[in-house]
Formats: sequence, structure tokens, C-alpha cells
Amino acid sequence: MLAAEGSQKLSDDGLEPLPTPKVFDALAVRMVEADGIACAWGKPSTDITLTVVQVGVAPGDAGAWSDALAETGYVLSDDPVPGAYTGPVEPGSGISPVAVRADGSLTFVSAPTFASMLAPAA
Repeated sequence: MLAAEGSQKLSDDGLEPLPTPKVFDALAVRMVEADGIACAWGKPSTDITLTVVQVGVAPGDAGAWSDALAETGYVLSDDPVPGAYTGPVEPGSGISPVAVRADGSLTFVSAPTFASMLAPAA
């Protein structure tokens, strides 16, 4: 789900793939329940993690996902990339995750920095 640049940044920052992603954000949970794919990376011996969830959005489902974004507190901000919705601040980290609508998919990213490093949906 990340472009080569994103994968390299994770490696450079010492993050490794986690075998079982833990998804807590309400939108990300809905995405997984809708057969989305979840991946996570973590830095050993720390609580630093990155979670990415992606789900395909069929044209007929676009309205339902717009409703899901609003219901879970996501607001269109186009920041840090066009099509980005900023989510509620995560209390533990103080970071607002983002969800990006593009190319027939919706992608959740727990750290907004990585939103600019998403690969096009397959």
C-alpha cells in the first residue's frame, strides 16, 4: 500500500512489519470489516507504530463511505494530500490519522506523513 519511498522511510526509521496489525480507529475498523487489507509496522522495544488500511470503493458505495467518514469524525482537509480527510486526534499520541480517497479506494494512515507515500490502489 506504500510506495517504495514509504517502505524505505520505514526501514530507515527502524520500523519492521508486524505479523498481526492491531486496528483501533473506528473508521479503520469499519474498513477491515468491509474486507479491507490492514498492514502495520513497529519499532522494536517502543510503542511507535504505523497502521495502514485500504478498502476498495465501488462507485455505488461512495456515499456509504462518505457517511462512514463523517460518522467517525473525519473532515475533508486535503492535507497533506488532495482527497485527504483528517480524523480525530488519537489521545495517546496526539496525532490525527488521515483517510485518503483516490483511485477507487479509501486508505487509512495512522501517521499523516505517510499519506504522501501511498502507492496507487491495485
